[in-house]
Amino acid sequence: MTRWGVGPKFALGSILYGLLVVALSRFCFPTPPVVAIPRSVAITAGAVLFILGMAMYVVSVVPLTRAFNEKRLETGGIYAYVRHPLYACFILFIIPAIVLLTRSLPGLTVPIVMYFLFRILIREEEGCLEEEFGEEYLAYKKKVGAVFPKLF
Repeated sequence: MTRWGVGPKFALGSILYGLLVVALSRFCFPTPPVVAIPRSVAITAGAVLFILGMAMYVVSVVPLTRAFNEKRLETGGIYAYVRHPLYACFILFIIPAIVLLTRSLPGLTVPIVMYFLFRILIREEEGCLEEEFGEEYLAYKKKVGAVFPKLF
């Protein structure tokens, strides 16, 4: 597996679905913005989520790149709480931020579909990690959640 894991497949599927949602909501079934959320609240919440997502991306990609180059499993920092923070930052923060900023009702489906796409695709990446790191990865997988931290 490359350093990108299943990221390119995940990105392509997510982008295609997002474009489909945009096309359907703009051209086939126009929907007004979600007015239940005031514009100022949506912008503020969207900006906060976006900043959190970008911060999570940065604190995820740097140690992962180092670990990949050193051929070791990264389990410290944010990886002590979430196994796949790079995917999580898009599913939980960046895409929901964009949905809030656009106040798009159909856009609410995008992070949900992304999560299910992640659950399908990640099997391949985790299989490679299990093959490369064996028991170390299996113990890590048992202890740490994929996208959401395990609370108990």
